[in-house]
Amino acid sequence: MTAPGTLPTGVTRLDAPCWHLINQYNEPHDTGDGCPHYGSAIEAAANIDGLNRCSPPGWVWRAEQVDDLPCLMAACEGCGYQLDEDGAMTMHHNSVEEIEIALKSCEWKIGSSGVFCPECVHEDTKA
Repeated sequence: MTAPGTLPTGVTRLDAPCWHLINQYNEPHDTGDGCPHYGSAIEAAANIDGLNRCSPPGWVWRAEQVDDLPCLMAACEGCGYQLDEDGAMTMHHNSVEEIEIALKSCEWKIGSSGVFCPECVHEDTKA
């Protein structure tokens, strides 16, 4: 564990808040594996046409900023692999506590020299 509010090595905060797609009912697009985040409004908007084609008639999607605080992401200090959900999408998190829970649930290790995926072992992460 790290000190409250401190980012472990290997965890970075994005430079700007993320974007996601929401419908006319202000519900975020959920793929079943979570809500995809995009790095810019342009990137998010590029996905709207496809989503409109596969949505119920009358549904309208738009890009919206997720919140005022940029998301946190993690990468393995050993191999650089991004923490993701079964290779489908890179996971974004809103707090240090949230990302620490995700790291543990994905069997990543947190050590004094960074975070490590299950395939990479480092001396300070051994039990």
